[in-house]
Amino acid sequence: TAAANEATTAANAAQTAADQAATVADLAQKADAERLAEQQDEDVLAAEEAAKEHAAQVAQAVWEAGRIQQLDAETRRLVQDAAASTDPQITAAKGRQAAVNLLTSGGTWVKDAAEMAVTGTDADVAEFVRTGLDIALEQDDRASVAYIAETSDKPAQRQAALDVLDKPVGQVREWLRTRAYPGKEDDDRIAVGKIMAEGGPGVKAAGSKALDGTAADLQEFLESGQYTAREDDDRVAVSEALASGGPEVRAAAQAALTGPPAGLRSFLQVGLYRARQRDANAASHLAEINTLLLAAYKSAALAHKDAAEAQRVAAEARKDAAKAVEWADKAKDSAKKASDYAQQADKSADDAAASADRAAESARTARNAAASAQQDARSAAHSAQQAEHSAAVASGYSAQASTASYQAAASARAAGRDAAAAAKASAEAMKAAADKLVAELKAQIQAEVKDPSKPLSDKELRKALEKRLFQFRREHAFNGDIKAGDTILVCGGDGAGGMGCITTTYLDRLIAWYVGVDEIQKCLDKFDSSCMKDLALHALRYKFLKKSPCNSFAPGTRVLLAGRRTRAIEDIRVGDRVMATDPESGRTVAEPVEATITGQGRKVLVGVAVGRSAAGRGGTVVATDKHPFWVTDGRGAWLDADRLTPGMRLRTDTGDRPRITAASAWTAPGQRVYNLTVAELHTYYVLAGDTAVLVHNAGKFCGKDADALQHWDPATFGSAEETAVYHLDKHGKGRTLAEYTKEAMDLWNKTKPGDRIEWKLRNGEMGWKIRGGLFGGEGIYTKDGKIVTWHD
Repeated sequence: TAAANEATTAANAAQTAADQAATVADLAQKADAERLAEQQDEDVLAAEEAAKEHAAQVAQAVWEAGRIQQLDAETRRLVQDAAASTDPQITAAKGRQAAVNLLTSGGTWVKDAAEMAVTGTDADVAEFVRTGLDIALEQDDRASVAYIAETSDKPAQRQAALDVLDKPVGQVREWLRTRAYPGKEDDDRIAVGKIMAEGGPGVKAAGSKALDGTAADLQEFLESGQYTAREDDDRVAVSEALASGGPEVRAAAQAALTGPPAGLRSFLQVGLYRARQRDANAASHLAEINTLLLAAYKSAALAHKDAAEAQRVAAEARKDAAKAVEWADKAKDSAKKASDYAQQADKSADDAAASADRAAESARTARNAAASAQQDARSAAHSAQQAEHSAAVASGYSAQASTASYQAAASARAAGRDAAAAAKASAEAMKAAADKLVAELKAQIQAEVKDPSKPLSDKELRKALEKRLFQFRREHAFNGDIKAGDTILVCGGDGAGGMGCITTTYLDRLIAWYVGVDEIQKCLDKFDSSCMKDLALHALRYKFLKKSPCNSFAPGTRVLLAGRRTRAIEDIRVGDRVMATDPESGRTVAEPVEATITGQGRKVLVGVAVGRSAAGRGGTVVATDKHPFWVTDGRGAWLDADRLTPGMRLRTDTGDRPRITAASAWTAPGQRVYNLTVAELHTYYVLAGDTAVLVHNAGKFCGKDADALQHWDPATFGSAEETAVYHLDKHGKGRTLAEYTKEAMDLWNKTKPGDRIEWKLRNGEMGWKIRGGLFGGEGIYTKDGKIVTWHD
């Protein structure tokens, strides 16, 4: 009996273990369901944001190359009201608002004209709404014809575009509406048939209706109808997946239905199969877990059977017939349970194998779909590059016309004419230049059509890559391949944290301008999001290296804090308040540290020895060779450490002027150094022994970059360095300050004085604006040629 009881105890323990394992498995399933629910909430939120962005772009009527430019309802109303008003103030107010709207939605010519209106006089605004905008709209429509002439794969259509390019604007717009050329209807019928063959029920129905209609019906289907029908088909297909799919498919489908139309197509092309693969993997894993659990329950049931048999034998030995029968029945029941568990385990094993097969099949389908999408991406890349080149061509001619317009207005003002007359002269010059440039545009397009092998410039290529990267990330976000957390760290590390990096093009600009073209192309062609993080980190590292600090201090250098406390520079943290001084005025205050900077590598160090003074006994401080110290000799100046010599006097926080007693330099390989960015005054004090001496926190530029600062004017922010930093970050993508400055100075040096346009600077002084013409960029300069800003 004792042995039988022990067997029963062991069987109960086996049953308890199996029950506990089932509980753990159930908790794991619930946790995974919660994870998926949270992920779905995040994906739906991102999709809602993308949908809002798409709706805003549609409502804004953003100009698209190859189409007649349309104004959105609000802008059209503002222009009409401004042009019709007899009150100059109303004309100026509404006209400026219309111009502001067009800065982000207009074509190349319209944007340039809008910029002139926004920054010009009230008379310039009036001329813009009554004359200038019409001229710009006309030229953007001609640019659309030129785009078709350059990019069409049908020779007859290219020739038709070239033929109409310099015709009256009415003919230009009519051609853009019809895109007529000999044989177009036949080509359109072939194109519609191909789209129908690849489309869903809605596309087939709409295509069939177009084939039964007129040439205009075919055109309408190709330009818009196919996309409306495809979106309807896609929504039906995604809804079916939502209704019939597993948890992962349902979550991804819901996000796709919430987002913009592009997300539907991306989901059906790739995302659906990847979600099915995840569902199949999860089902296979669950079936494997169930197989193991059922095996455990089978073992427990067999243990109960054996224990019941032992109890039956013990009861028979005690001559307890009733108990013997009871235990015999329990043994049979446990045996049946064990058999049932075994059958269920076999079925779970079969389910696991079937789910694994489905996962493998979904993976193969996803790979094939990705390969197809990859081909589409290559085609899109070519189109994007052509569009970027076409935009650059239009921009060049628009710049030339704008320059002529500026010069006409300047000449009118110089002749003593009033603002209205100057604005009219500007508009007339714009019109005359535009008419003249049409012939040049046509000649250039004809030449490029004959020689299509001409490569894109690096700038055109990188701008096209920037747009492709943005689209690439959005498509993979729709597929669930890229999550917010995949890029927040990368973007946050360069000052653009959180979802802002996910929903803007900052990350795309960073990669497009800091990473090699071949490396980017390889990633985009793979249609695999796994390379995006590597590209982003590569870009971030490269950008950091180009801005690696050269002005710093050795570890252990003490920094003077508020309250006259000191701390080693490597222990300073953002938010700590350090003593800072404006050496020109003598104002000394505590300022917060905005950033800490660390560098490591081969450094030239300078030991600056400071003598005894009323401020203290003195001592030595070690800095890199280009770190600026305030020298009080003469009128006072910032001098780099390698220019300090014995006898020069520095400045302390109490205003004393200790003398430098020695300065020696040496090279240190692998040296770690530290610097600070201090708010407002951008200075702080370091200790030479017990004597605090004033230094600058300038740490962004050295070598050729530091030399380039002499060409910059402090007009924007009050200091040449801050002005240069602002414009370099905004316009100098991928370039060092020296490279960026050279481009700006090249424009200044090659422009004849007569081609410079007078321009009012932010500080109220008059300077010059220069437009470089075709691909030549634009810059603003002081009267003596210092750079205020420059962009290409």
